[in-house]
Amino acid sequence: MISRLLFLLSIGMTIVSPQLFAVEWEDLSDNEQKILKRFEGNWNEFDTERQQNLIKGAKRWQDMDPEQKKVMKERFTKWRSLPLEKRQQLREKFRKFKQLSPEEQQRIKNRIKKFRSLEPEKREALRERWKNMTPEQRKKFRQLTPEQRKALRQKHRKM
Repeated sequence: MISRLLFLLSIGMTIVSPQLFAVEWEDLSDNEQKILKRFEGNWNEFDTERQQNLIKGAKRWQDMDPEQKKVMKERFTKWRSLPLEKRQQLREKFRKFKQLSPEEQQRIKNRIKKFRSLEPEKREALRERWKNMTPEQRKKFRQLTPEQRKALRQKHRKM
């Protein structure tokens, strides 16, 4: 009986993901500790998911070239300067985005890329048009199919 229990426990331990366990600060590599130094005092208070996300981020940072690191530092500085409420709104939008299907995520990424490729004047005009829409108009616009959006754009160009 005991041998069966030990056997089942040993099998269970090999199946359980190591990401389910908290990581001790001392178990991090020297590079990870260097990158995550600001979290050292609170490390053991973080839940496992937060620790794993920070470790993944440290690994991504290690793989970046100097230009990528520069851009990320600028983005982080901009992020930290946002009011807490705005950061919470953005986190919520990101959480919702991550819940979308991969196809829908890609569609949104493509639209953002297309928007960013527009001339600054056209981007600003679209921003203004969006700001001037009522919440109901925005909701209707979001529900349009790509074909309906295309027809709407063509109609707008003629005006």
